[in-house]
Amino acid sequence: MADSFHFSVNIISRGKVKSAVASAAYISGEKNKKMNGTE
Repeated sequence: MADSFHFSVNIISRGKVKSAVASAAYISGEKNKKMNGTE
């Protein structure tokens, strides 16, 4: 089984709260896919 490490950095301005939420949801979704093995 190959271990993989995924790291991403997103720069989010204070005025883009919705984008911050959307980014967090996207990152969370990617993490869930990797953990479930459905990458």
